[in-house]
Amino acid sequence: MDTLEVLHDKYSDFSKNERTLVSEWNLTVPEISDVRNAYLRKGIHFRTTPGSVWYSEIGVRELSKYVSPKEIPLNDGPALPNLARCVPRDWPLSDTILAVDRIWANPRLIRCVDVSGVLYNIHVPSNRTFRRGMRVNLETQVRRAPASDTSAERLVFMDKVPRFNGRW
Repeated sequence: MDTLEVLHDKYSDFSKNERTLVSEWNLTVPEISDVRNAYLRKGIHFRTTPGSVWYSEIGVRELSKYVSPKEIPLNDGPALPNLARCVPRDWPLSDTILAVDRIWANPRLIRCVDVSGVLYNIHVPSNRTFRRGMRVNLETQVRRAPASDTSAERLVFMDKVPRFNGRW
């Protein structure tokens, strides 16, 4: 057998898909693809097909030298979906998860309430697509504006507004 045939047989088994590695190792695709482009060789460690990247066993071992899998944090409650940005309607209220309580006539203002009943007026670019019951994450979607001469606290919505009526 020729040495080229031996190498071909050795490297022909590309069994791991990049998407499965991303989900198993709790990483993002750019983290893996940056390492792949910097350290791995096409044809030996990985091969590409339209829409996916496949790794050989040697490629997975080589990739694991440069990228370490992230531990999934264990919480008592469920983890926030979609990087804590768009919280679904059925998500339970807390000190940081607010529910839209009222859509004001002012087109740039909504009122939200938290689990203890504290009301928050939040300035938004447009309140057209907000609906009662929608959830807003106080930590990731809202920031506190600088204090003005009024005594009320001013909160500003910094995330994208809902694309559709009542849905993120």
